[in-house]
Amino acid sequence: MSGLQLVEWKSLVRHEGNKTLWHVAWSRNAQLVATCGADRSVAVWDAHTGLLLGGIGGGVFERTVRTVDWSAEGTRLALACFDGQVRIFRLERGGGAEATVLRADDRLAGGSHGTQRSVSSGAVVGDGSVGMEMVSECCGGGVRGGADEAGVVARTAAAAAAPIPTDVPTVADDGASAYQLAPYLTLHLVARLEGHESEVKCAAFSPSGTLLATCSRDKTVWIWECGTDGDDATDFECVAVLAGHTQDVKSLTWHPEREMIASASYDNTVRLWCEDLLDGEWYCCATLTGHESTVWSVAFEPLVGDDHEARLLSGGGDGQVVVWRLEEPEADAKTNSEATSAASVTSNASHLTSWNRTREQRWMVEWRVHANADDRGFADEEDEPVYSVDWSPCGRYVAAASADGAVRVYDANTAAMVAQRRHAHRGAEVNCVRFRPRCVVEADLDEAIRTRIAAEAGDEGDREALMLASAGDDGTARLWLLL
Repeated sequence: MSGLQLVEWKSLVRHEGNKTLWHVAWSRNAQLVATCGADRSVAVWDAHTGLLLGGIGGGVFERTVRTVDWSAEGTRLALACFDGQVRIFRLERGGGAEATVLRADDRLAGGSHGTQRSVSSGAVVGDGSVGMEMVSECCGGGVRGGADEAGVVARTAAAAAAPIPTDVPTVADDGASAYQLAPYLTLHLVARLEGHESEVKCAAFSPSGTLLATCSRDKTVWIWECGTDGDDATDFECVAVLAGHTQDVKSLTWHPEREMIASASYDNTVRLWCEDLLDGEWYCCATLTGHESTVWSVAFEPLVGDDHEARLLSGGGDGQVVVWRLEEPEADAKTNSEATSAASVTSNASHLTSWNRTREQRWMVEWRVHANADDRGFADEEDEPVYSVDWSPCGRYVAAASADGAVRVYDANTAAMVAQRRHAHRGAEVNCVRFRPRCVVEADLDEAIRTRIAAEAGDEGDREALMLASAGDDGTARLWLLL
């Protein structure tokens, strides 16, 4: 294993009674972190300070919120709920009747630098970049360190007065519910998406922000078309219901550039779905059957190029982390036949570059590892499920979180484990891991990270650092530096 290590940066503690924390999601500009858990609440944090801004209390939802996801522009938040609904909130400046819509060039710090419009107009939410100066101004400076001995985020006296998730919303001009995050931010409920017949397990915005994919215990994947500007930003229309999985669909991931998604299921498979540009119909373009148990999580490689198609990462109940690559159809028939058999891949559709159903698409196993390989072989040790996987924004590393309580990072090309934290959540199972995306505005955050690197890594302090967030059964979210 290389000299890299996972160093705990901050511990985010809010969800009640140490109940399971299911999911954590970075905003696209990496300045906010949203979490959800078994206490049926959603919390929003300032990623720079670790300060709890607020959220939505558990009394609002009848059942668990399973996942959260930010849209590409950074101010729409999708909640996948076990009551069969998907709720869409948008982030707005201010609170109640004074709330205003954020524009794409609107920074919160230092007042209004962009155009504003009333919430009641139903206008689009823009970039939503949260200036760290504003956090300090409104909340007393926030956190400059990790957790105290009790595991609770340390705060200044002023910061401790920050609002917490509440069951009592304010009422916006249009009569919908709004939830105050801080004196300068509000979450406004703009849509409820209904149609799934059972628990919704995941909701994910496409990189363009124009589509939303949802999946459910009802074995289906739904594609929703959503606007990105003006009044259309709150309009959602179902354009496809995709059936093919024979068991619950657990998670989804979007291709970084194409209208294509991968879905993971209890039926031990990953299915890939494409939109045929000739007729606009969505169809299953490949089924990957290399896992021996439930596939819990999937993630596409974020980088693609003229000579490099995005690879796919998956983690399963069999304890395996698998990287898949697209096999070019031009390969000779013998090679294709042998490779397809070895990887156990079935396919019914096209190559990505052709976008029709006349050419076969094959996804091959590039490498696979058992996450808890160090413990295998003992009589009392079995393969621990890998619940979550993610790809670093630079494409160099992949991360996996598992039931054995560990967070592990692998080299995406060699499969070598480069870092691990065995008891990442004090021995509790780890349910989610997410790399911090590349920041749009990151000067303040990176300065704090550079200071920490200098203290932790000594002479190697100039090394580029990546940050991860994880969520566990101990009811906490933790931010890590990969040094």
